[in-house]
Amino acid sequence: MRARNETGDWLQLQLTGAADGWGWVAARFVAVDVEIDSLPVSDAVNANQIEAQEDATPTPAAAPVTLGGVIVLTNAAGDIVLVDGESGAVTTLGEGAQPVLSPDGRSVLTVQRFGSLRDLVRIDVASGERQRLDTGAEDVNNLSPAWSPDGSRILFFSDRAAEDGSPWSLWIADSDGGNARQLALDGVDLTYAEDVFPQVDWR
Repeated sequence: MRARNETGDWLQLQLTGAADGWGWVAARFVAVDVEIDSLPVSDAVNANQIEAQEDATPTPAAAPVTLGGVIVLTNAAGDIVLVDGESGAVTTLGEGAQPVLSPDGRSVLTVQRFGSLRDLVRIDVASGERQRLDTGAEDVNNLSPAWSPDGSRILFFSDRAAEDGSPWSLWIADSDGGNARQLALDGVDLTYAEDVFPQVDWR
């Protein structure tokens, strides 16, 4: 939405097929979420568009969608965002990648860069406080975290030396990163190629 006429009963919107990509629509046919009076005034309303719109059938506004739960994602700026599926309230928790919400909803496990390395960080949702997890190895990359169903343990992939020589190995640890040990899954090939970034989930 770009402008309005002086009386505010016509609005300039982006329209498919319009000569310059913009056209005028009668305000009574449009559901808007901004104050119409706050839009700049333009007198460039086309008379032919007005005549066509006078007889147009209004299009009902789409009903809002209620999702429920909590949506966890990273936005275009690389920040972790929590969206309440009921109220739509947004909480931003700062930078991170591959965020996963704990089963109790109190913590987010994410991957953060530390120089040239990537490591696991636990964020307290209420306070925003961050804790880098100590998984018992330095100068390694840890990524793709997942919570256990009860939130007491985590899974993640690490590039610390794997027993089979693979560049990535699957590890299990307490939720604070302690007691980390490599996890072998019988019948599952975990010998990844160099350019593969593996993912894991735990339900």
